[in-house]
Amino acid sequence: MRGLELAKAYFYEEGLPRLRREVPGAMPFLAAGLVGEGSDCFGYDDFISRDHDWGPGFCLWLPERMMASYAEGIRAVLDSLPDEFEGFYTRKLNGNPRLGLHSIEEFYSSLTLCTKLPQNADKWLALPESGLAAAINGEVFLDNAGEFSAIRSSLAKHYPEDVRLWRLARRCALAAQTGQYNYLRCLRHGESAAAEMIKGRFAENAAGALFLLNKRYMPFYKWSFRALRQLPLMGREAAEYIDIIMESRGMDAIESIEALSGLIISLLCQQGLSSGESSFLMDHCGEIIQKIEDSCIRNKIISLDF
Repeated sequence: MRGLELAKAYFYEEGLPRLRREVPGAMPFLAAGLVGEGSDCFGYDDFISRDHDWGPGFCLWLPERMMASYAEGIRAVLDSLPDEFEGFYTRKLNGNPRLGLHSIEEFYSSLTLCTKLPQNADKWLALPESGLAAAINGEVFLDNAGEFSAIRSSLAKHYPEDVRLWRLARRCALAAQTGQYNYLRCLRHGESAAAEMIKGRFAENAAGALFLLNKRYMPFYKWSFRALRQLPLMGREAAEYIDIIMESRGMDAIESIEALSGLIISLLCQQGLSSGESSFLMDHCGEIIQKIEDSCIRNKIISLDF
C-alpha cells in the first residue's frame, strides 16, 4: 500500500470520526489531506522509503484565526490515535513539521515563503519552485471551508505568463552556458571533474526548461528527474537524453547535449516563443524575453550565477 492511500484510510477510519466527536466546532473550518514534502506526497514512495519518515499519518489545516479556539482540542485527538494501523506503526502527528495540525498560513509559508497567493510578479519570482511543487502535490481529503484548497488551486495554475517566460529564459541561458559552451571548454582544458559537474548543471537547467514549457513546477532535485519522465511534452524523451549524458564521458556526451538542446528549441518554436534559427539556446533568450509584457520583468537582469 502506498503512503497516500494509507494516509487517506487512516484519516477516514481513525481521525475523522474522533475529530467529529471531540471537536465538532472545528469541522466547518478544517481541511485534511497529505500534501507537502516527502516521497509519499508525490506518490514516489516504495519499499525503500519505509526506512524513515513513512507510515500512517495525515495533515490538518485551520485558518490562523481559528487556531486559538480549536488547536488544543485537535492535538488531543491526534495524541489519542492508535499506534498501529493496517500493520504499520503510525507516525507522530503532534510536533511533526510535515504532518499533524498547522495553520493554513504556516503551511504555505513553510513551502513558498508566502502565507497566501502572491499578489505581484516580484513575489512570484521569489517563490522556490520546489516548494510550489510540494504545495500542490498529494491529495486534500476534506476541506469544508475551501480556504486551503482555494490557495492550492490558484498555485496549481502555474506562474503568471510573464514570470514563466522570465524563468524560462534564465533556464535556457544557464543550459546554454553550461552544457553547450563550458562543457567542451573544460574538456579541452583537461578539467574532467569540472566537466562532470557541468553536466549535472546542464541537466538540471534543461529539465527546468522542460517543466516550464509544460507549465509544471519542478520538484526537489531528488524527485525532479522522475517527475520529468511524466511530463506530457517531451518529458520521457528529455529524460532519456539526460540518462545518456550522465552516463557518458568526455566527448561522448556532446551529441546528446545538443540533441536535448534541440528538443527544447523545438518546443520553444511550437509555443511561438522563438523562430528557431539557431541551435544555441542562448540565442533564443532574447526572443523569449521580448514576449514579456511587463516592462519591469522584461528588463530584469538574468543572472547566470547559481
